[in-house]
Amino acid sequence: MAPIRFILAATDFSPEGNNAVWRAAAMARQSGARMGIVHVVDPAGYQPLRDWMMPCYPLDQKEARGLAQARQLAIDVANGHGLTPSVHVPVGDVSEEVVCAAAQADLLVLGRPHRRRLRDLLTVRTADRILRASRRPVLVARNTVLGPYNKVLVPLDFSACSDAALRAATQLAPEQTLQLFHALDPVGETMMREAEVPVSVVRDVRAREDAGTLARMRRHVTRLGLDHRAMLFAVGRGRSVQATAEHARQQGAELMVITRKGRWSLAELLRADASTRLLQSSSCDLLMLPRWLDAQAQLRTATQARRAIGEGGARHTGGPGLSAGAGASLRHDSQPNWLGRR
Repeated sequence: MAPIRFILAATDFSPEGNNAVWRAAAMARQSGARMGIVHVVDPAGYQPLRDWMMPCYPLDQKEARGLAQARQLAIDVANGHGLTPSVHVPVGDVSEEVVCAAAQADLLVLGRPHRRRLRDLLTVRTADRILRASRRPVLVARNTVLGPYNKVLVPLDFSACSDAALRAATQLAPEQTLQLFHALDPVGETMMREAEVPVSVVRDVRAREDAGTLARMRRHVTRLGLDHRAMLFAVGRGRSVQATAEHARQQGAELMVITRKGRWSLAELLRADASTRLLQSSSCDLLMLPRWLDAQAQLRTATQARRAIGEGGARHTGGPGLSAGAGASLRHDSQPNWLGRR
């Protein structure tokens, strides 16, 4: 796994924003990476209220106050983790400045989006705009930092997007047993129930469908050059977002790794895509990989498929059970840098 060299945490000094700083500090200490803190002073968002309520409060004082708070936060991180974070306090649009600063980082960490302020209700949430524009992996830290991630969940839909997420998860938590989940469409089962098919038949069909899907998941992981015996597999039913979020809650997942799908069209601006809805509904931290990594995943998948054909297509997918022993290691055909190199 290529090392994470620089982690950037963005904060607005709210409890949620500062939680991102502490998660970034914990990851930087664990990986030996450098760390930075960015706080953006946005004059446009506050202009009407400032002119009305605080006409004598100049922008340079607001900038100086933000710089002082960021430096104090850096001191707190230094005392708690032995790190020396860099501090950056630009003035401008929040999402644009954060994305610009993140271009120099390997990982961007944000806090859980909140809606306590008027501007959060009147504009598109800053976190979502950053996720749309960022070309770096973005970690949304929702929960209080208690230690390294132990329970990592990857939704698997057999696409290049989920392949990229799976590879990222194996590199982020190489010594942990990953949890892979696939949501099945319940339409067929619903139709059988409405047709009054005997319950025993419905259960038999469901059991065979589950077993077939689990076997397919293991074969897919093996084709990616990973050891499926070092992973946990589960199948659920329902709409993909709701089923995945519910499974994450039931299993106590601490981190979910996904890749944002698709390009942002007008239709997607009017309705949230699956990754955005997961951000809204999940209870765990969320690592979202940028869209551009899909091309790398597709190239790797095509290369591995050609190798399999050249070898006669024979792959062993055995391995009893759905669990793996503690401390099992994951094997890679290559060491792709999921964080992207500059």
